[in-house]
Amino acid sequence: MKRHTLLGLTLAMIVLLVVAGVAFAAYSMGQAQAANNSATYGPGRGMGRGMMGNQNSQPGGFASPDQTAPAAPSTAPAAPSSGVSSANASTQKAGTWNVTLALTPYPPVSFQQTTFDIAITDEKGNAVSDAKVSLDLTMPSMWMPDNQPPTQSLGSGKYRALGRFTMRGDWQIAVIIERGSEKQTAYFKLWL
Repeated sequence: MKRHTLLGLTLAMIVLLVVAGVAFAAYSMGQAQAANNSATYGPGRGMGRGMMGNQNSQPGGFASPDQTAPAAPSTAPAAPSSGVSSANASTQKAGTWNVTLALTPYPPVSFQQTTFDIAITDEKGNAVSDAKVSLDLTMPSMWMPDNQPPTQSLGSGKYRALGRFTMRGDWQIAVIIERGSEKQTAYFKLWL
């Protein structure tokens, strides 16, 4: 009987040490990531550093709301006007269409309602009003249940959806556009 008790206690201690080691490693990685975010993105950025797309990140997403860093010169041609405010918006190409996505509030807050305003124009700047538009919110680093807020047409190439980001982290917003036999997707990245 004593031998089984001693074996059980030994196994329990091993499990406890493993769990403590994993917790410590996760804490240490979190501290290192926070220090890296502060060094890379400036103070106050961390988890709420916003959309990617400025000189502090990769091209092709929302610009950060932090205005302390100097603006990088742009070599990309300006997209036709979408009628959407640029303070909380970003434009991507999807085939021959220009897709502008604006989020309100920006940056969004997890578990609170976010408004997704979408404007679509063709290569000549004409509004694309006859498309079927849908959203798919995913986290590339983990499996998530479907998060596809319904989208409605507002006319004049503008579309709107209301949805929620269910947790903080790295998100991808896919704007899926179907028009006739053509189907294109614009991808926007977000870090909450």
